[in-house]
Amino acid sequence: MRGYNVLHPFGWDAFGLPAENAAIKTGTHPETSTLDNIAHMKGQLQRLGISYAWQREIATCLPDYYKFNQWIFLKMFERGLAYRKRSTVNWCPVDETVLANEQVDRRRLLALRDDGRARATWSSGSSASRPTPTSC
Repeated sequence: MRGYNVLHPFGWDAFGLPAENAAIKTGTHPETSTLDNIAHMKGQLQRLGISYAWQREIATCLPDYYKFNQWIFLKMFERGLAYRKRSTVNWCPVDETVLANEQVDRRRLLALRDDGRARATWSSGSSASRPTPTSC
């Protein structure tokens, strides 16, 4: 409205154990299942006529994306910025994975809470609170 071009890139967070478990339930390879779901959702969004810059689309399950994610993680690990520690987590027994606080349905919080056992998870933090990478 003010004469500026606006870029609307679009990204699919399409990687992880829930996607793999869904593919197992349907008997489909995770890559096929995930890419089919992306194509379906993209078609729905395109039919709405929203002005996303589809030439700037990314998907976290594609090597062009995750190779850099893995590279960054390795650099953080080499510098002691990523480490494993035992921590209480939101454990989902259905998907057998850890949930972020934002993913936990508050009405089912008690059912999804970890059973009280700490689990080893990847963390980051200040140098005062983190162990050396060799103590993982």
